[in-house]
Amino acid sequence: MDFFAHQDSARARSKWLVALLCLNVLVVALAIYAVLMIGRSRIETGDAVVAWWDPRLLAMCIGGTFAVVFAGSAYKMKSLLSGGAVVAEGLGGRVLHRDTTEPDDRQLLNIVDEMAIASGVPVPPVYVMEDERRINAFAAGNSPSDAVIGVTRGCIEALNRDQMQGVIAHEFSHILNGDMRLNIRLIGILHGVLVIGLAGRLILQSQRGSRYRRRNKEGGGILALGLVLFVVGYTGLLIGRLLRAAVSRQREFLADASAVQFTRNPDGIAGALEQIGSGKGGSRISSSNAAEASHLFFGDALKSSFFGAFATHPPIDERVRRIRNLPADETRRKGTVAFASSGDFGGEQLHSGFAASAAPVETGGADWDHEESFQASATLESVGNFGESALDQAHRIEESLPARIDELTRTAYGARAVIYGLLLDREADVCDHQLEILQQQADPAVVAEVQQIVTLCHDLPVGSRIPVVELSMPSLRELSHSQLEIFLKNVDALIKADSHLHLFEYLLRRLVVHCLPDSGRKRNRGRQRQQDIEAASADLVGALAVIGSATKGEATAACGHALQQAGLRNSGDDEVTVSDLKYSKVDRSLAYLSRANLTQRRKVLQACMMCVEHDGVTTAEELQVLRVIAVVLDCPLPLAGMAV
Repeated sequence: MDFFAHQDSARARSKWLVALLCLNVLVVALAIYAVLMIGRSRIETGDAVVAWWDPRLLAMCIGGTFAVVFAGSAYKMKSLLSGGAVVAEGLGGRVLHRDTTEPDDRQLLNIVDEMAIASGVPVPPVYVMEDERRINAFAAGNSPSDAVIGVTRGCIEALNRDQMQGVIAHEFSHILNGDMRLNIRLIGILHGVLVIGLAGRLILQSQRGSRYRRRNKEGGGILALGLVLFVVGYTGLLIGRLLRAAVSRQREFLADASAVQFTRNPDGIAGALEQIGSGKGGSRISSSNAAEASHLFFGDALKSSFFGAFATHPPIDERVRRIRNLPADETRRKGTVAFASSGDFGGEQLHSGFAASAAPVETGGADWDHEESFQASATLESVGNFGESALDQAHRIEESLPARIDELTRTAYGARAVIYGLLLDREADVCDHQLEILQQQADPAVVAEVQQIVTLCHDLPVGSRIPVVELSMPSLRELSHSQLEIFLKNVDALIKADSHLHLFEYLLRRLVVHCLPDSGRKRNRGRQRQQDIEAASADLVGALAVIGSATKGEATAACGHALQQAGLRNSGDDEVTVSDLKYSKVDRSLAYLSRANLTQRRKVLQACMMCVEHDGVTTAEELQVLRVIAVVLDCPLPLAGMAV
């Protein structure tokens, strides 16, 4: 699976589908115009040819129809901008709190956590549709950083671990293949077409109790207009749903194949599908919003109609047949992630060093070797792909975490303590000063917990620290807006406590800003000047060169080589120096590059990987930086892709 190719394919398919749906809207507008002309020709007299041609009325019909559809779509899309949580809640889902003690629920959360860490996708919140007793699931969101996983209660109760893992892998495929954004657009566009039919229904309902209006021409005309809008609008909606179904069916085959690739276990997802096929009621969803979101689900959410023409999923037998015949590819590939903007630290310099002290730390947690070579081309190919080895690594990381740390990441209260604990310096004086800051500004109970886990946080291996931050994100997303503001303020205060910005501190805050809502991250992407892209890339790659180089000359050579190999002109200084690399400068570069198009972001990520590869020695710090950069650029980098 080529992540970048599939993302490009999803965008091309999105444009093609939007064009077809626009053509559908045009047909609706012409139908309205034709009916209005028929009605007028029955009233007026004169030349029939002239009567059927009215440019002004035609323009009004086309413009008005597109305006109504655009307004309806824009309204729906705006309501979905906050991410997959809106979709999940609209379908009756409720957040599955991570501190649950129910064995089946804990198993589901562990599967999602492992899949996210393995693939490089920010750990998504899990929503459970408690009232749905049949087997189904979905993924929804605008990007990996705001995605959610939804699962029915029937799915949790009926499937074993392997089958559930197959279902979740299928949904992660939709996240990695770019399907989620396309699915959200489909909901918005079809809602716009539906507005025309709803307008017609409203007119018909308003005329139902007014008999006297029907006796005059004006009342009859309004009734006829309502009937036309109703029939034509819903006909257009049916055509749109046919197009949606055709696209969705093909994406389901791809997601099934990807799930097998990710888990290397065809029996898991095939078994889940066979459970649906043998169970009473299958995968149908009873929610009133199931119709508009039916293409998001793992299985058919609606009752089959018109011989399956509107089915958003292929027949289960066909899906199982293809899955059973898939070869178990021995070559496992890997995943990807994304990045965002953060606060202003003024002129603070970016200091090399992964922890808040110079003390050496064990890599642990992940299989990273400081001595072996790093292959940029292979790692770039791993973006958006992961397999059994990455899942095994993620499982080992979770299993190796101290029980208390793992427990704390599962609540909003505890997750704050973990993040604060990770930021505490190893030097006693600095640590005491940081604790004093927390005692003045943070919840006393949280501060008390921080004091209990200081040693545990200091002892965490480098390879486990970023995953711990990622595991904390779903719990932190449960904070209220005011709590989130206080939390970010405290994070900034802890980072500034020693007047030095260390690498891990920077990475931690960048992840927090990217993955949490209402934290100042810009979502929009637009056309950007090539020279600005190159300047921002030079600053970012230069920072990475300093982290992995012993001298100024080595850093300069690594940066120049990486930019050239990636096709990015080095528009920055001829020499790279530590003093030139301000945090604010690097931060602005990442914020800018995170809004670039996919082709540009691919070049930036390639340049970063070439920079790491240049000296033939790869450190755990460099790999962690790559992981976070990939998160911010929405190009998920899996754990297995980080093994050297």
